[in-house]
Amino acid sequence: SDQQGGESFVRLPVKPGDVVIADRGYAHRRGIAYLVDAKADVLVRVRFRNALFDENEDPLPLLEKLRGLKQSRCGEWRVSFVWEGKRYEARLCAVRKSALHAARARKKALNKSRRKGQQIKPLTLELADYALILTTLPKADYSTKEILEIYRCRWQVELAFKRLKGLLAIG
Repeated sequence: SDQQGGESFVRLPVKPGDVVIADRGYAHRRGIAYLVDAKADVLVRVRFRNALFDENEDPLPLLEKLRGLKQSRCGEWRVSFVWEGKRYEARLCAVRKSALHAARARKKALNKSRRKGQQIKPLTLELADYALILTTLPKADYSTKEILEIYRCRWQVELAFKRLKGLLAIG
C-alpha cells in the first residue's frame, strides 16, 4: 500500500486453501474475517487489544491463562471474534518467551514508549513475555507447537530480509 493505506489482508487476492502468514501489523478483525470468508487460513501474531472470546462467548481472560504458562511452554485456547455481526472461530496459540527474549522484548517496548513520549502500561510489559499467534488452521492438521514453529520460521525470513536491506543500504 502507499502512505494513504495501512497494512490489511483485504488488499491481498486470496483463493480457497491459501494460508496467509503475517506479523501483528495485519492483526485486524476485518482482514482476518476477509480471509476466512474467502476460505483461506491465517496465521498471524496478535495484540492484546484484539477482542477475543472463549468457548462460552465470554471475554477471554487472557492474562489469567498466560500466567499459567511456564517458561518456554506453549498453550492453546479456542477463541472467537465478531466482525460485522458474524462470529469467527480460531485458535490462540501462545508461548512464554525465555527470560532473555522476554527481557529484550520489555526493553524494546520501553524504548518505543520513551521515543513516543508515552507512559508504558504495566500490561504491555507483562505481555512482552509472550508470543501470541492466532490461526484458523485446524488442530487436527497442525499442533500448537507446529503453529508456533511456522511463525518462528516466518520471523527468521523477515530477519534475513532486514539484514540484506542493511547490508545493501536499501530502505
